[in-house]
This record gives sequence, C-alpha cells and structure tokens, in this order.
Amino acid sequence: MEVSSEDKTIGDLVRDFPNFILGKQLTIICFDSDSFIPTEEETQRGWYSKNEIAYFDQINSEELEGPIYDNYDQWLIFDFSTEISDIDLFVNYSGFSLNTENHQKDIITKSISDRFWKMIENTKPSKFILCGDFFIYGTLLKSEIEEMSRKWFSTDNNS
Repeated sequence: MEVSSEDKTIGDLVRDFPNFILGKQLTIICFDSDSFIPTEEETQRGWYSKNEIAYFDQINSEELEGPIYDNYDQWLIFDFSTEISDIDLFVNYSGFSLNTENHQKDIITKSISDRFWKMIENTKPSKFILCGDFFIYGTLLKSEIEEMSRKWFSTDNNS
C-alpha cells in the first residue's frame, strides 16, 4: 500500500493497526532521516543497536507509544529475531516510491526501486514500512492490506 505521507503516517498505522506489529521484532533502519540511537533507558527496556540499526524483539504497546517514529522513517518487521549487517536508507531518496507508474518516467527511480526489492529479497522481513514523501506499507498478508483499505479508504468511513 502506498499513499502520500500527507494522508497517512506510521503514527496512523500504530494507532489504527498495532496488531500488525505487536509481538514482532521491530527493526528501525532510519528514524527522522538518520539512525535511531536508543537512550540508556530504552536500552534497559530491551532496545539495542548494531551497525546503526536499532532492534526491539517482541515489540509491545508501551514501546509503540514512545518517540520511535517521526518523518523519514524506515522499518522492517520480522516474525523472529533477525540482525542485518548493512542496508540502504531508501526513505531518504526524494520522492521514493514503489509505484510502477513513476518508474516508466524515470530510469533512476526504477533503479532505486530495483535495489529496494533486492534488499527485501535478501533480508526477508514479514513487513516493511517507509514514511518519507510517501507512506509505504508492505506485508506478506493480503488481509492486512484489505483491512487497511477498508478502515482508511472506505467511502462509508470518515476516519
């Protein structure tokens, strides 16, 4: 699912669909265009950082309330504990989109998108979330996309 980040954000996802994330490993690749560095207090609660990537195994609702998302964030969600050695910050590319209509117009955009999909193929997350110029949510579960579409974009729902 991809929409303008003026319409939806990670905050909206966390508020409306926390069940998509709870109990999973949250991997923060990018926070506000940079690394998420856990504070000492966050480290005591279970956060850790390696290679400028922050991790929290079995994310809980208390942590989702914390200041762990902003603008220009990139997350990977795993069903089990996983560490990544190195990864690009795709969310920082101006106008980054997975919408294939944009790729037909711009060969550079297609190249960046191809690199993104290669990264997804190599890391194998169950979900990914980017919130830069666009809010992008990807999952292995079609039912989650259908639920988001119903709740967020149904004509009989004013949320």
